[in-house]
Amino acid sequence: MRISSYPGWRAPIRTCAIAIGLAATLLLLARVGYWRMFSIFHFYDDEGCILITVRSFIDGHALYDDVFSMYGPLPVLLKWVLFTATGQPVGHDAGRLFSLASWLATSALAGAIALRLTGSLVAGCVGMVFVFGGLGLTTWEPGHPQELCALLLVLVVLLATFVGPKSGRRAVPIVAALGIAAGCLAMSKINVFVFLMLALGAAALAFTPRTRLVVALDIIYAVGLLAAPTMLMRDRLDAPGVRNFALYVTAALVPPLLLAFGRRSQPFLGLKHYLWFAAGLLAAVGTIAGIVLLCGTTPRGLLDGVLLIPLRLGTHFTSPPFNGRWPITVAFCVGALVWLVLERTGRAARTVPALCAAGLRIAYAVRVLAWQLPIVFASYEDIFAYAVPAAILVLLPRAVAERPTGDTFGRLVLAFLAITETLWAYPVLGSQGAFSTFLATLLLVIVAADGCRDWAAICCRWAMWPAWTVRGLVPAAVVAFLLPILRLEADAARFQYEHGTPLGLPGAQAIRIDPTSAGNYRRITEALRALPDTFFTLPGMYSFYFWTEREPPTALNLTNWMYMLDDRQQERIVAQLAEHPQLRVLVSHELISFWMQGSSPLPPTPLLQYIHAGFAQEIDLGGGTTIWGPQPRPAEPQTRASIASTP
Repeated sequence: MRISSYPGWRAPIRTCAIAIGLAATLLLLARVGYWRMFSIFHFYDDEGCILITVRSFIDGHALYDDVFSMYGPLPVLLKWVLFTATGQPVGHDAGRLFSLASWLATSALAGAIALRLTGSLVAGCVGMVFVFGGLGLTTWEPGHPQELCALLLVLVVLLATFVGPKSGRRAVPIVAALGIAAGCLAMSKINVFVFLMLALGAAALAFTPRTRLVVALDIIYAVGLLAAPTMLMRDRLDAPGVRNFALYVTAALVPPLLLAFGRRSQPFLGLKHYLWFAAGLLAAVGTIAGIVLLCGTTPRGLLDGVLLIPLRLGTHFTSPPFNGRWPITVAFCVGALVWLVLERTGRAARTVPALCAAGLRIAYAVRVLAWQLPIVFASYEDIFAYAVPAAILVLLPRAVAERPTGDTFGRLVLAFLAITETLWAYPVLGSQGAFSTFLATLLLVIVAADGCRDWAAICCRWAMWPAWTVRGLVPAAVVAFLLPILRLEADAARFQYEHGTPLGLPGAQAIRIDPTSAGNYRRITEALRALPDTFFTLPGMYSFYFWTEREPPTALNLTNWMYMLDDRQQERIVAQLAEHPQLRVLVSHELISFWMQGSSPLPPTPLLQYIHAGFAQEIDLGGGTTIWGPQPRPAEPQTRASIASTP
């Protein structure tokens, strides 16, 4: 039942109850998030690379021309605004607080989506909790642009829930807002934007009046959508893991396509809606691009940063994608066909099919969500294998239950987006795995809530059960089950934080980690502080510039620069390093092995040749970490094997 359908004296009470429930849940998650966020420092130091990029831009260097970045400009611009507005220096503590705020905002919007689509406060709170857990790997790479991407994605889905046949005049500004959010995503991470457009296009065509031209577009679009995973991974289809990944995503797209284009939906989208969406998108892209250009970036540099660099660098660092469960996907493809036949013959609304559909949704969703406990650091492999193919379940009709009207478009956007965004995990399966599947987790929460509402309605209608036995006891049971788990999670997070060793370095006073790692980082920092001049790192370890309060010798900074930067960029760095006669090089052989994925030797790039020819080991800091000092340069460069082989 919608809030507006309640008697006048009950609607404000219910609104207050919803606000209090969501706020209390968010407050609890904020405590857990803070302790988790400041109890870890991941060794490959993407966090330091992101922070040094932001600081270089704030210091006046032109983005892309002087400051290297493989992401769009919007994340850097937002960090620039946040650090400037708050007066905080760029550093780990402030950066992590901003990251925590983004994490919580994404979870809150996800809860709002669940509340909007189900009308259930419990579903909203549970959706918030599970999305928070699904994005737990945020703590690995605080400040990464993927945080903003996740926030924009849930904003798009939430806006889509307000678009429908009864939207009336308000549909135009909402569609324009959808275009603005999509434009912001395009200027944040171009591949995530493309996957969003694939989902929005399929959902929009399903609600466009069926003329001959639109029907032809439906067919062409469906074929293109099914071919998209294979086209994306075409260069690596010879690898079994990549090939299975592409085919699994393609198979998962079949059921929602069958229901989207096979149903007789009520069309409400016209040419004006498409034009307003395009206007919003172009306005966002143009505004962001204009700001970046005014800050000194050249048009060529902007094109490189937004489009060309991601296309070029996305093929360098590859990890095997996760595999799915083929029987699950096949079962849902067959189920979609069966359900479509039942709908066409008028049998889907009968008691037995509706009861079976409700039971399936409850059992399946609860079973998969149970695998996501404990809440933080949930397993995204299970979500990909079992939740992504089940996206069709959020599209099953709920005619037997009271529900908000006009949410079909939002549900279809969520179903397609939960599938297409799994392509985000290609070619690098790290924290991207969690960000590519968190929408599927939210979808399961909504599916479970739908099943409970339908089951309650059927039981009340046919079995003459009192409504409170299902509508009251089920939410109470969910709360009683999740509250102790959240309490245990909070206690564990607090224990880890309070028993950690303070890092105690500039800009990282609040971080507490294990004693061994804290001691190592402090020892390396002290050794670097004692150097006569600044230093360079192999590979990129940029947090040390903040902890030593030294400026890097170059603004072309990247963790795995050994093979990600081209020869021209590395030659620029060589020229900048040559301006520092007392420069030292911090070398981590452990990180070299990590970034090279066990391959050896290092590539024969100009910067590596310069380091080997002009530097030699000077200080051994232990743990495979050394400092190299300047040496007389030989006439000819020697082999680079010693860089990778030095203990």
